[in-house]
Amino acid sequence: MSEIRETLAILKARWPEVTLIIGLGVLSAVLSNRFRVVKSNLSMIGLLLYFGVSLSFMTVHTILNCGFLRTIYLQGKKQQSPIVLLKTGKYFFWRMVGFALFLMLAYIPLFGIILLVIKSLTSQYLLIYQLSITLPLLILIKPLLLMPALIIVLDCGVFKSWRLLKHCRFLNAKELVALFCLQITLTFLWILLRVPYDAKTISQYSLTIVPTAIVHFAYLTVAVMAVRFVASLDLLYDTPPVSPDFEDLRKYSNRNFKE
Repeated sequence: MSEIRETLAILKARWPEVTLIIGLGVLSAVLSNRFRVVKSNLSMIGLLLYFGVSLSFMTVHTILNCGFLRTIYLQGKKQQSPIVLLKTGKYFFWRMVGFALFLMLAYIPLFGIILLVIKSLTSQYLLIYQLSITLPLLILIKPLLLMPALIIVLDCGVFKSWRLLKHCRFLNAKELVALFCLQITLTFLWILLRVPYDAKTISQYSLTIVPTAIVHFAYLTVAVMAVRFVASLDLLYDTPPVSPDFEDLRKYSNRNFKE
């Protein structure tokens, strides 16, 4: 549990950034849920505007998250301004988009195969839904957890991070794996609550916002642990990085990071 305690200490020390990132994540989720409700009543222009606003929030959230993880690797517990996070994270945004596309190419065929197999074994919708989503995630757990961390730590591209996976001994990251499984469990507990998208009461809004915030916090904790795990491996990457903070990377060694 020592690694989890260290990670929580970092998140506590940088709580303003954590609050901002989780807040934007929750806001993006709320907008997405509301879109499912109001889309039938919107004109084409309204749909485009709503989609544009939602996409903007998701983009800013992703960039802030990348900047947060990169600065955690470089400077540990030292707080950073949102501007610094945006300037740092923007160099990783398209690589994260590329990683998401790369992962989907592997996830979708697995999802289809597992869905067909489970449907042939049971007719329970909830069980089919849960297993069809969860099993591909567990099969792809190593690239899902470590490729983004490799991109952030080594400032490399998607395909290079894929090739570097062979140097990561996943058995040494038991706490990371356990926390990831807990994150998946929390996600499905939220699904079981069956909260309506068109929340109208305070309790319904609470059931929408609170679980979403918890899941986002769990995701952020897992991401920080993955970055720390990759950093501890002292992997070498001899290709010039894309982001301009490489001198900072040399200045803040893994020894400083661990402290």
